[in-house]
Amino acid sequence: MRKILEATSVHDLEKIGNLDFLLSELEEAVAPLKVNANSYADFLALLKILKEKWLPFSEQVFTSERQQVIYYLIEHDGKKRNDLLGITDEMYENPDAAKKWFRRLVKIIRPDINTDSRSAQAFQALHDIRSNLVDDEAFGENDD
Repeated sequence: MRKILEATSVHDLEKIGNLDFLLSELEEAVAPLKVNANSYADFLALLKILKEKWLPFSEQVFTSERQQVIYYLIEHDGKKRNDLLGITDEMYENPDAAKKWFRRLVKIIRPDINTDSRSAQAFQALHDIRSNLVDDEAFGENDD
């Protein structure tokens, strides 16, 4: 099954086996679901959809955008975290850009609905980052 999942072209699939063999292997992996493909191209398209939408075939590390953002907020810091979260220089210069970014991530984390400790910890980290983005500008205004 691993070779099938790694296939990226019709030629790759043809090297693995005939279409009936591929369908049989895939049906065994996704049982009780049934799959149907009339050509290698159809099979490849079906495989692509399964990789994107079906968790056991997914190559993604995170099962949701929420988990991904929480992980970035809690487990990373500094420039790496800023890059992962999409923080730009504009956000340091433009409080409206920082506010828009903050609100977008708050909607993903949803600390009002997800009351687990990781959500609260991520929200606190997000709030701290936002304060750093916005407060630097206010801090410089008092240096006359």
